[in-house]
Amino acid sequence: MTKRRIDLPLILNVAARRYDEAANPVSKRYWLRTYLEALEMAATQAYPWNPLKGEPPLFNLRPVYELDEHLRELDHGETPELFRSAPKRGRKSPRRKQFFWAVGSALIDVLMARFNKSEEEAARAVAEQLRIRGLLGAQRSTSPAWKLLQTWRDKVRNGEKGVLARHWYDDALLFEAFYRTEPKLYGGLLDPTALPRETLSK
Repeated sequence: MTKRRIDLPLILNVAARRYDEAANPVSKRYWLRTYLEALEMAATQAYPWNPLKGEPPLFNLRPVYELDEHLRELDHGETPELFRSAPKRGRKSPRRKQFFWAVGSALIDVLMARFNKSEEEAARAVAEQLRIRGLLGAQRSTSPAWKLLQTWRDKVRNGEKGVLARHWYDDALLFEAFYRTEPKLYGGLLDPTALPRETLSK
């Protein structure tokens, strides 16, 4: 009897979709674990070894095992050391907010250069797009968001918001040429599903 091969790409895509649709952290962790298990199976299918013959594994899967275990610990009410935040030095904005505000700062420059907007018009337009997409983040100031964004732009350009924020700003200026219209600029660079990953501008 022929052993049926598991459709791992299907499992990965289903788990990724369910992870994205999950409404709470417990469900997200379940589907993340399912995704990790499918990745593990895909890796071992692509590069098989036979432990019964004394063959050593071709790669170390311990990071996958540990991440899976830490996710289970969270469901058990524990806080794994891996997920403890680094000590803070001063008050910093959340990483996600820094990312989108750096991109928004670059968009102000693009709107001024390509669409002949004044700085205030550009800042207002970008702040509104951030608001529509739920990307403004918490506001501690009573000043309007567009003015805060103007100030943020000046600081990120001067390096006062840190090296990473400046790199995200520079990356946005690299990619803006791919979007010819103003709506496409917003849709492409202010995508709420985007992750603040490593940059190209280092």
